Amino acid sequence: MVWHQLFLSNIVKDCIKNYFSAFLSSGIKKDIEKLYEAVPQLVNVFKIKEKIGEGTFSSVYLATAQLQTGCEEKMALKHLIPTSHPLRIAAELQCLTVAGLLSKYKLRL
Repeated sequence: MVWHQLFLSNIVKDCIKNYFSAFLSSGIKKDIEKLYEAVPQLVNVFKIKEKIGEGTFSSVYLATAQLQTGCEEKMALKHLIPTSHPLRIAAELQCLTVAGLLSKYKLRL
């Protein structure tokens, strides 16, 4: 009897997990569509794969970029929520610029 309960319990857990996974996936797909609508130029360079992070002031997406060499490269795209104060956005952009320069410098070493 215990084995049947465990088996049914695992089936129920799997069903719930699949339901929420599909629900979350559809929400993320909508977020990605909204991002493409808000910044239509993205479609020319990036193919957004999935959302990999989210905070109060931004969302982060995993994307592939089509480089001029014809190669593809995985990148993280950070979408800053436009309701943030302009000084906060400026500070965030400065941090990302410094981080980008540092990572490029480390790659060259």
